[in-house]
Amino acid sequence: MAGTGNAWWPDFCLGHGCSTWAHMSAVALADQAAQALGIRPNYQRVRVDNWKGYERAPGESASR
Repeated sequence: MAGTGNAWWPDFCLGHGCSTWAHMSAVALADQAAQALGIRPNYQRVRVDNWKGYERAPGESASR
């Protein structure tokens, strides 16, 4: 989008980087809450059990 003249809000602010940060922040918060409660949420089971045979869940970054 460089050089398009689009405004920072919302075209740049609500892009891939923002959505990735929001997703990772929500997962981190949920992980901390689950650890404090001593539970294992379903999304963690899915991640460990190779969701539907994939190496990782669709949309999940390789760095996890």
